[in-house]
Amino acid sequence: MSAPDRDTILDNALALLQQGKAGQAAKLLEPLIEANSEDAEALSIFGLARQISGGASGNSDGLVMLQKAISLEPDEPRFHLHFGFALQRMGRMGDAIAAFSQAARLEGGSPATLLPLAQALQDSGYGAEAAALYDQLHQQHPEGGEFLYRKGEALHSVGDFQNALAAIEAYMEMQPDRPDKKILKADLLIHLMRYEQAGAIINPLYRQSPDNPDIALAAANLALWQGRLDDNRSILEQALKANPNHAGLLGAYLQNHQNADDSHITIAAHLVQQTALPLTDRQTLSFALAHLFDHKGDLERAWKLFTHANQISPIGFDLDAEQTRFDRALALYEKLDAATGKSDPEEQIYIIGPPRSGGSLLQSILCAADDTASLGERGALLPYFFRAIEFEADKSAPELQALIPQLQPSDGRGMRRLAKTEACIVDKTPHHVYVAGLIQKIHPSAKFLHLRRDPREVMMSIYCHHFPTTFSYATDLNSIADYLALHEQMILRWQDAGVNITIAQYENFQQDPEQEGAEIFTQLGRKFDKNYLAPEKRGTMVRTFSAAKIRAPIQTGATMRFAKYRDFIEGADALEEKLEHFPKSGPSTSSG
Repeated sequence: MSAPDRDTILDNALALLQQGKAGQAAKLLEPLIEANSEDAEALSIFGLARQISGGASGNSDGLVMLQKAISLEPDEPRFHLHFGFALQRMGRMGDAIAAFSQAARLEGGSPATLLPLAQALQDSGYGAEAAALYDQLHQQHPEGGEFLYRKGEALHSVGDFQNALAAIEAYMEMQPDRPDKKILKADLLIHLMRYEQAGAIINPLYRQSPDNPDIALAAANLALWQGRLDDNRSILEQALKANPNHAGLLGAYLQNHQNADDSHITIAAHLVQQTALPLTDRQTLSFALAHLFDHKGDLERAWKLFTHANQISPIGFDLDAEQTRFDRALALYEKLDAATGKSDPEEQIYIIGPPRSGGSLLQSILCAADDTASLGERGALLPYFFRAIEFEADKSAPELQALIPQLQPSDGRGMRRLAKTEACIVDKTPHHVYVAGLIQKIHPSAKFLHLRRDPREVMMSIYCHHFPTTFSYATDLNSIADYLALHEQMILRWQDAGVNITIAQYENFQQDPEQEGAEIFTQLGRKFDKNYLAPEKRGTMVRTFSAAKIRAPIQTGATMRFAKYRDFIEGADALEEKLEHFPKSGPSTSSG
């Protein structure tokens, strides 16, 4: 076969692939493979076509051909790219990321290779890493600002809402006539509790296009966070009539409405098994279904779905690395001098308990006071601290010490932008436990609250909810137990170092909210009013897995999820033994 004929066939096959006609592309390429089984380019395109035409699980011979093409020409980036696309379709995201990374390294980092890599990272929950790649692409290709928008999406996916909003607003300055892109900005405003601004964007769009899935999701989310649960349900049900297989709509509906229609449950159960569906969609649906079956009392099916959700994209927890990070933070604390200026706001309370330990509830109660505002989980100082503790304290201390006079006022201004004119702010970023002492160096008047809860219940609650990849322990029960042990150690070591941390017992608070609440407020130097416990007084919304939960009456009974699922948990005895030394009860409050 002549070279021009070969090239024409390859071009036509690629065009068919782009049109979604993989079977036709494979058939077109068969004569080339028969004529020359060592034609690497033909093998790579043919292998990808074979894999795609085989459905979600692909064809094993397609992967073999893709690997053979790479072995013939290992330095050709396109072949690694094709291999990555095939692996991605099979749900082998870790391997796909490795293939895309190799393609980008060989090719030099153009959009052709960096975009698939960034998208795969984002789909796998590595939004921060994806955002860095989009930022790199924006620096190379600033025209149009499209990579800024993608950066905002990636940061949004891992909960970095403030930086995501900055990226989206920069994009919209470049593209002011793109109303379809306003939805992400509105969602970010909701996350930042700026509901009136979000509504000004969403409401006109929803009135015009109520069946549009993205617009309906934004409208439903706004209704949820404003406490309008009936509106949330009606918005989602109307949109699902027009889009019954939309994973995002189904996930939002099932998460918040446990008496869901059976037809929606059936569709969701089918979708969670589809490896071609983005990982985040499959995880969201799996967790939503698991909670639904938990509510129905079908524990075996619920546990299978909880396990399935966590196995879709396991993260991996390096206990030694996390221990080292904390040790460096503590060593750095010992070498730093505190800021001499006055913090503004002067009263700052940081809740530093682990996730799912009751911190959101306490934050909402503290913020029921008229002069107190929630910052949600802001964490604006974390990048500076985490960068510093990449190195030994002797190396990083001088640079951070020089920054302290700048960080104190700039961080205060950032708080003011979110908290308006309130005298006291409350932040609930769990990762602050690593750097509590460093925060105190920036804001010497800062106060810290650790809410202890039965570690078995915390472990189970973390495992049964979807967390971003920054919570690297969250997909494995043993890793969660290891982290909780580390967390308790960090609290005690910060106390030994002189950081004043109020410790309260969640179960005690559940049993007697008024007495325990008053004691917690006293320890924090705040004035308590029993009316703060009433759901209608807790109007400040706090980011948590259930917007309705922190507005509900305080429950006095323990959940006992560990006992409920014990028979389904592999190694339950060993897990319980690992957590046995934790204080499951104790003094109502204590300070170190």
